[in-house]
Amino acid sequence: MREAQAFASPGATRVARVSDAGALAHAALVRSGGLTRTLPGFEATGFRLAAGELVWVGHAAPLHPRVALVEAGAPADALDIKATSIHAPRTLPRLELNTETARNSASRAILRLISHGEPAGFATLFAGRRPAFPESHRADAALAL
Repeated sequence: MREAQAFASPGATRVARVSDAGALAHAALVRSGGLTRTLPGFEATGFRLAAGELVWVGHAAPLHPRVALVEAGAPADALDIKATSIHAPRTLPRLELNTETARNSASRAILRLISHGEPAGFATLFAGRRPAFPESHRADAALAL
């Protein structure tokens, strides 16, 4: 228990039960023994670190590989993953492409995406621009991440 107390945030006394988790979040929580800690710069969000991996802990969100869903109002530092339903995306068959073909395909896909509109939110960082409010307040933390 000493390890749990050292790793968990101060004041965390209850354990939240995870009902559903993405495969990446579940694996990280298994490695961390269910313990998480705040992500510097994102303390007021659901973003947490478990065994050094980024996970999102909350009570309402679309299922995603890094999501762990808990009961509303539950603490986020110590998570019980015993009865967790694990969601993993279907794996797609491996395509046999040479490097040049893969680069050209990726470039065409990016150009198609750009032609359909402007990036929004933190995606503007990929275009070399700062996001608008309210994401603008966390842009430096997102870039550091």
